[in-house]
Amino acid sequence: MKVKIVTVSVLSCLFVIAVSGCTNNSNSSSMKMEMQNTIRYQINKKLQAEAPDVVATGVTLVQESNINNNKFIGLVELNNGEQLKLSVTVDGKDYIWEVIE
Repeated sequence: MKVKIVTVSVLSCLFVIAVSGCTNNSNSSSMKMEMQNTIRYQINKKLQAEAPDVVATGVTLVQESNINNNKFIGLVELNNGEQLKLSVTVDGKDYIWEVIE
């Protein structure tokens, strides 16, 4: 009887840990999605002034390293088929981005 109770307790703890891990991943994933959408919006505002016929259709970012968790690199996809390389630094709630060559 004690073995069953301990087994159930251990399985319950593992389930809680697994669910917590999934929640954290989806939370960071939604934060990354929000960051990508915000940067795409900012790029489109800049493009309106410089090249009104060009629109950023997507931004994809990956974390540069585990050491600098506020630095990202990625690509901006444009409606004319071009892709631009992007470097992003997260500073609190601000995204400092620049197109790199």
